Amino acid sequence: MIVATGHGRSEVWVSRLRSKSWNRVGDIPYGISDIDLCVKPLNGIIHGVRNYKVIVSVDIVEERTKELQIPSRCLEEKATSGYDYMEVGVLGDELYLLVNPRHQGNIDLWVMKDYGVVDSWTKIITISEYQTGFEKLTPLGYLKNGEILLKGERLTSKDSLVLYDPKIGRLVTLDTPGMPEYFRAATLVGSLFSLYSGVFVKD
Repeated sequence: MIVATGHGRSEVWVSRLRSKSWNRVGDIPYGISDIDLCVKPLNGIIHGVRNYKVIVSVDIVEERTKELQIPSRCLEEKATSGYDYMEVGVLGDELYLLVNPRHQGNIDLWVMKDYGVVDSWTKIITISEYQTGFEKLTPLGYLKNGEILLKGERLTSKDSLVLYDPKIGRLVTLDTPGMPEYFRAATLVGSLFSLYSGVFVKD
C-alpha cells in the first residue's frame, strides 16, 4: 500500500502480491502527514489516528477507506485539556486506542469490542504515570491467563516489558536478562504458508 499526498488530500493505492498494477482504493480528505499509522492490519484493515480526532481505516481487501469515531469521552477530554499522545493499534483481535490526557497523569487503554460500533469502545486500563514511572505503555498482546503484555517507556531510564493483570489492577515489570536499554517490540504470528504459495487460509 502506498499513499500519495497533494493539495491537502491523500490517494490510497494498493498492489497485491505478483500483481504488476496498482489499484486506487480511495481518497482521504487530508494529508498523510496528519495521520499516525499503525502498519499491523486488523482483518485486512490498516488504521491510523488523525489529530486526536478520528481514526482513518484503509481496507486493503475490500479496497475502500472510511473513518471511525474515537470514544466520545476522548473527544470531551480533547476539548478540555488535550492529549500528550494518542495512538491506534491492534490488541488480539480488537482495535485499541491508547491515550494520555494532558495534565491528568493517566495512561488509558480503550478497545473496540464490536468493530465499527462506536458505543462498543471500552476502557480496560487506567494507569497512573506518577505511581508507575512510565511515560508510555504500549500493549503487545494478551496472555492465556488474561494478562496483558506491554512495553513500558520512561524518560529517565531504560525500556521494560511489563505485565498488567486487569482482574486486580496490578502492573509488574519483568526482569528479562540481556534486554537492551531501549528497544521496539512487536508480536508476530507464525504461518506454515509461503507468501508465494498461492494458498490462503479462509475464515
